[in-house]
Amino acid sequence: MRCMVKLIAFILCAAITTTASAVDYAEHVTGAGAIQIDPSKAYIAFRLLQKSEFRFLRVPTDQERADYGKERAAAYIQARVRKPGLKESDFEFPTIEDRFAVNSEFGKVLEKQNGLLVYLIVVKPGKYVLYGHMWRDGPGDVDTCFCMGTVMFDAPAGQVTDLGRIRMTDDWDMPPPALNPAGIPSFALLAVSAPARETGRLQGLPVRAAELRAAGKMPNTFGVAIDRLAPIPGTLEYDKDRVIDPKDRSVKP
Repeated sequence: MRCMVKLIAFILCAAITTTASAVDYAEHVTGAGAIQIDPSKAYIAFRLLQKSEFRFLRVPTDQERADYGKERAAAYIQARVRKPGLKESDFEFPTIEDRFAVNSEFGKVLEKQNGLLVYLIVVKPGKYVLYGHMWRDGPGDVDTCFCMGTVMFDAPAGQVTDLGRIRMTDDWDMPPPALNPAGIPSFALLAVSAPARETGRLQGLPVRAAELRAAGKMPNTFGVAIDRLAPIPGTLEYDKDRVIDPKDRSVKP
């Protein structure tokens, strides 16, 4: 009972937490008519039963990490000139997650197909992590990061990477999702092994099924409720609190 009280208190606290506004909205494809693919940009498609927002984190390259470290170090030196004795632990600077994260936007839907809302966001090519169900300016409900287990995937330039459907915990068209170790329903990614024969506005575009891999644990940078994606057969497994990649049975740190 005591653990449940603590859990409820944690969730209620997270529910009133506003996530960092430094995160940008991704560009969305909306409107009507044929879609023109920019060969220099990457596209991510996903489906929801109900309108919401999700956060994606592009994995920085080694050079980007180095550049970020140098920029932060230079800013810290300047801050100490203005405020001598400032400890680095007290120095406020945008996190690397702020810089490389993007949010989908609630109302910017491409179209509706078979009862599902199709979102198509435009991003910089690279490797991405599905970071969480998070509102940029919200929360609209409880913000949740998938910090204890999620997936990563490549989003190459000039192509639409199809994630499939993100099943939310209160979707009403399917049986209730599995419970996580805390006894709470988890978000689930219903991935596709191959892109369906696209109809509507995705028809004729270079669509590829996302090649998902298990991602290791991530810091809860934005200070929200913590969860993990439900297991995905062949892609994402758990051994208690350890994240397992079933493709090679490796344990993700």
